[in-house]
Amino acid sequence: MSDRFSRAVDQLGSEKPDARIGALYALWRIADHSPHDREAVIAIMAAFLRTHLPWPPHGQDSPAADAAINSVPPLETCAADAQVALTGLGVLCRERRPDWLNVSYSDLRRADCDGLWPHHVNLDGACLEAESIYQVNLTKASLIAADMRHVELGTSVLHQSRCIEADLRGARMVRADLGDADFSDADLREANLRKARCHGTKFAGADLTRARLEGAPASELTFWPPGFDIDTTRRRHGRGPRRRAEHSPAGRRDRKERPIPPIGLTSAWVDGRIGAAPPL
Repeated sequence: MSDRFSRAVDQLGSEKPDARIGALYALWRIADHSPHDREAVIAIMAAFLRTHLPWPPHGQDSPAADAAINSVPPLETCAADAQVALTGLGVLCRERRPDWLNVSYSDLRRADCDGLWPHHVNLDGACLEAESIYQVNLTKASLIAADMRHVELGTSVLHQSRCIEADLRGARMVRADLGDADFSDADLREANLRKARCHGTKFAGADLTRARLEGAPASELTFWPPGFDIDTTRRRHGRGPRRRAEHSPAGRRDRKERPIPPIGLTSAWVDGRIGAAPPL
């Protein structure tokens, strides 16, 4: 086992991407079969990401820091070995005891983390722009000053995570668990937090301009920015109150008892407009 471990680590320094990918899969297999080596493999994979994908980027092969996100290829395309390391971390951490995992200041733009469990991960200062983090467990993660613009966090768990001063403009956090998370001084402009659980969440100093919060349950422990009115924000994006007749029992009885006149629909075409001609 020690020989296999040493050979795999040596191959991580290869100039050939295929050799590095093979080395990462070999280490992953070793971690699966040897609990004694699991923590060492996790630490090596995290170090691989920090050194091969630093943020801001240094190498000429990496997209520039100010590149438009639409011009940045998915991580699995431009750095397949890094995507393997990231996926391996998320899988191996599922059965790991709670401990910090340092992947800070890494360039993870357009990475795929769907369904992974990198809990207790340190992503401070990392760039996660347009990353897919759907149904991911980021419990107690540290994302201080992370770039998370347009990130997909739908149904993910960010319980007790620290997103202080993070850039979350345009982020999608629909049905995410943000309980007891700290978004102090974060930029949440145009973020979608519909039906996200915000019990005890701290938004002190956060910018929630045009953020969507309809259906997002909060509590008396939720800390909103000074002057922020959650009810006004919900009404702005909602459909507004319905007519009383639709809510009252009397209104429902009226609708049931009122006869509906028959309408002839012979040869009619219905596409939302009465009397519209069918398409040819």
